[in-house]
This record gives sequence, C-alpha cells and structure tokens, in this order.
Amino acid sequence: MYQLAAQLRLAKLKRWVFFLVVGCGCSLIYSVGAETLSPKQASPVIQYSAKVIQTFPHNANYFTQGLEYKDGLIYESTGLHGESKFIVYNLENQKIVKKIDLAYRFFGEGLTVLDDKIYQLTYRAQTGFIYDKSSLKQIGKFTYKTQGWGLSNDGRHLIMSDGSYKLYFLDPASFVPKKVLSVKYKGQYLKMLNELEYINGFIYANVWMTKVIVQIDPANGEVVGEINLAELAEQNQGNSPDNVLNGIAWDADNERLLITGKRWRFIYHVELIENKAERVIN
Repeated sequence: MYQLAAQLRLAKLKRWVFFLVVGCGCSLIYSVGAETLSPKQASPVIQYSAKVIQTFPHNANYFTQGLEYKDGLIYESTGLHGESKFIVYNLENQKIVKKIDLAYRFFGEGLTVLDDKIYQLTYRAQTGFIYDKSSLKQIGKFTYKTQGWGLSNDGRHLIMSDGSYKLYFLDPASFVPKKVLSVKYKGQYLKMLNELEYINGFIYANVWMTKVIVQIDPANGEVVGEINLAELAEQNQGNSPDNVLNGIAWDADNERLLITGKRWRFIYHVELIENKAERVIN
C-alpha cells in the first residue's frame, strides 16, 4: 500500500516544478515557471484559522480523494489501485449504505453530487463513473482529456481540477468544458489544486501536499482566502507523508464546513475565524 502511494507521490512531484513556501505554521505550494512569490507582488488574501466544533468518525483506511455531504450522508471516493471505492455512509456512525469497489486499474479521485446523479473521477485512466443518486447503482461512464483530481459543481457545471492551476467547468451532459479558469494567488499561478467544494459562490480547494485550503473567486480565478489547517493536519498525518489534508464537504442546510484527510481518523466540523494580521510570505 505504501509503495503504491509513494509511487503516486513521486509521479506527481515529477510532473511539476514547484517551490515550497512556509509561513504561520502551514506550508503551501506555489509555482509559475521559475518564479517565486515575493511580498512586493502580494495583494491581500484573507487569512483564516479553524476552530473545531465537532468531530465525527472516519475510517482511517480510507485514502480520501473526494468528499461530499447530502442529507446526513457522506459520499466519498477513495484512491490507490486495488483499494479505490465509491462509498456512501452515515456521518454520525459510519454505517455504510453503499460501497462499490473500482477495478484495479482505476485510481479513485474527486466526487460530486449534482441533481439526481453522482459523478466520480479517476486519476490517469481519463474515465469517470456516474451513479444514480436514488439507487446508488452505476449507470454510466464519461471521459475527459486530462488527469482527474478534484470534482465539485456550482449547480450547473461540474468543476474539475487536474493538478494544474486550471479548473474546468464541464457540461454535465456532454462533459465538454464550457469554461477554463486559471487560478492565481497574489498574481502567480497556483498549481496542485486537488479536492474541491463549491460553497456560497466560492470554490474551496485543497492544495496537494500542504496544510492549506484556498478560497477561489470563480469570476476571475483569484484566491481571496487561505485557511490554515496545520494543527489538524499535524495531528493526523503521523509518520506518513501521504496522509495529507484532502476532503472538503459542505452541509448547506446547517451551514457546516466538514474537512478530513487521507487516512484521517476523524471528519471535523470547523468554524472559520478570520485572522486580522496579513501573513508575510518569505
């Protein structure tokens, strides 16, 4: 299991040239060619910390790639070859409602629920799966021309990440990109965008291999907020570099933000607290 995850990590790291920027106890990967950010380039980005309101159990064997919440249920996609699954279970007690194992060649990635269907990405196979929300049976497949990382929706489009700085707004019927959004952090392209969630008009994105979630304005791609989850990530990561923060779900009815990570023991309901002081990037 660990070798597979290590191979994945190495493959992804080879794909990008990146720079690690450390500040305020959290690390965030930014990259654009061979340039790094400097404070002189920076425009204000609201900084948030997170207060834990409640914890829920999470299976520590789940290599979380996609997470969504609807009507008391968690919809989750897990990764790794031979371990990838589509799972639906009760948030409160982990009671499984449905579990579908993916074939060995598929590495599960992002997932989202739109209208009466559930969509699940896979990593390099350029194949996605469609499930009926009522029966939870697989009813179709779809294809895309890039890698599959994160998936969310804005009520009209599927929003997909592929590990680059681009987000693809796909038509849910044809899966043709209707818009491609370039994401920028203080004037620089922000790569490694992973798990996604659309919340109250903004796109929230995990940045792979960091302890940060960014808040993106879908109108222009600008990062307008940055959530430092270093404390929770350090509590859960243990000795494995693979057990990173990755999982964002929104309970719209109760306005609860839920977060977790790969092989984390808990799903956390967190409240965001704005930090008044602007973080300085070194």
